[in-house]
Amino acid sequence: MSKRTLTVSLLTAGLTAGILATAVGPAAAQQGNPVGGHGSVYFLSGAVNDSGKAQKVYAFGDPGDEVYYGDWYGVGEDMPMVRRGNVFYVPKANDIYQTSHIFVYGDRGDTVLVGDRDGDGKDTLSIRRGNQYLLKNDNTKSGKADSEFFYGDSDDVVLVGNWDGKVAAPKGGIDRNNDKDFDDKGAPAYAADLMNRVPAATPGTAFVDNTVPADGDYTDTTIQSLRYQPIADVAVSASGPDGIAGNADDNTGVDNTLPADGDTTDTTLQPLPYQPTADTYIGDPGFDADKDGIYEDGDRVPGTGVDNNGDGDFTDNATAATSGDVDPVPAKGDTLMIQRGNEFFVKNSITTGKADYTFFFGDAGDTILVGDWATAAKAKTKTENAKPAVGANGADQLAVRRANVYHLSTELEAARTSKTNPKTDRIFAYGDPGDSVLVAALTSDRVDEYGEAGTVAVNYKVGDRMYTSGTGAPVQALATSDDTNTQKVDNTGKLVVDANGDPVMYSVNNPMFYPGTGAPVQAIAKTGDTSRPKINKDGSSASDSIAGDGFGVRR
Repeated sequence: MSKRTLTVSLLTAGLTAGILATAVGPAAAQQGNPVGGHGSVYFLSGAVNDSGKAQKVYAFGDPGDEVYYGDWYGVGEDMPMVRRGNVFYVPKANDIYQTSHIFVYGDRGDTVLVGDRDGDGKDTLSIRRGNQYLLKNDNTKSGKADSEFFYGDSDDVVLVGNWDGKVAAPKGGIDRNNDKDFDDKGAPAYAADLMNRVPAATPGTAFVDNTVPADGDYTDTTIQSLRYQPIADVAVSASGPDGIAGNADDNTGVDNTLPADGDTTDTTLQPLPYQPTADTYIGDPGFDADKDGIYEDGDRVPGTGVDNNGDGDFTDNATAATSGDVDPVPAKGDTLMIQRGNEFFVKNSITTGKADYTFFFGDAGDTILVGDWATAAKAKTKTENAKPAVGANGADQLAVRRANVYHLSTELEAARTSKTNPKTDRIFAYGDPGDSVLVAALTSDRVDEYGEAGTVAVNYKVGDRMYTSGTGAPVQALATSDDTNTQKVDNTGKLVVDANGDPVMYSVNNPMFYPGTGAPVQAIAKTGDTSRPKINKDGSSASDSIAGDGFGVRR
């Protein structure tokens, strides 16, 4: 039989309200982990199909292959990928029975996880080694990891998902001094230093030590009005200074004043130092709060200097404040959750650090699955009106598997904001208790509250990725006012700088590109786009079919 025409109906146990089976099936692939079991035929339920029959069935690979499921092309539907050692085989987007890409990543014994880490809609691989995670952002080329981080303990059970439903493109950081890092903190503004005393021999200065003899400073301002008088003058006498008449010094005296003042009458001694004029200096004039000529506590002696920026000198001019670098903002998509028993530790970013919040769900021995569950249609009850099915919202939840019965949780982000544990929102049966189970995204037809199928065109919702009608090419994001403090990236992936090497920021409506790759940043629908018809990735008009994750069985 041709694998392309194989059709199988999957029989299941009837759905019993409130069933609490305790037996656990042998293999269940949490989202991002390999599919357990053997076989090469896959039975997928679809987003809101709880009829017990598979919505889609196909064969892929060999029975013993290690298989991963993910949305490799960003089309809203998960497909298998085969791993053999450290070689990965990716099927074609439009023909699951043919291989499109083969690439090598990691080592043979590595643990591999799957998720959309950068929020571009495409699932890629990461390697786990203990509590280290090595992330790769494409499924086409062999090579090294694009980034890495640490989280949790080496023996933790790890779940992959987008727990808050938020998606964001990466933003390049601002490297203001172009030194290839983002760790510069900037500086406040500083007033100019006030120069302190400097050696008189310093060329070009106006510093003069007028004290006699020089005392090595330039701060003396009190003028000594008397000249230097080491000894008293010798008065004029008939016999002269030597006291012997008939000599040449008769009728003379001695002027011992320095410098000589032209008389011989000074008798009051004036000791050193001698300050004929004030010292001169350029720089710190000092601070005398009460202007009493005495430099007390809180005052500053002239010539002390003021080192305003604290760099150990007194020569700096005034400087304006400088802004620090801005760290790059990584993309936001799938992140990790640690499971320890029935307690879960959630982190909403791909960074090393502690959990953002914790909660409890199920029992310690439960098998846990992860998926973005759609909301099933509900018939009218005595207390509530009928409600049609609603597609998945981009935020992943949990499911407890007990035998072939699945207990789907409410939204985790709602539980976080209300500081409560998530509750069970929906219970149904699928497959057999011994099946190997996986989670896979597969759109289901719209079903109204009465079980009637039908589709209508829909508009974009805030947060939807935007595509071009006909071609399906991503609509390129244009910078908004929120992006004008982000460094511009050109179409080669390089950060843009001006002629002086200073960062150039985005202007409003500039086309935006991813740093490193230069790929266009895809536009995400905003409030103003909600009146525009939604376009699928293949360029077709979107309809209100129900998107979301469902369960699959491998046989």
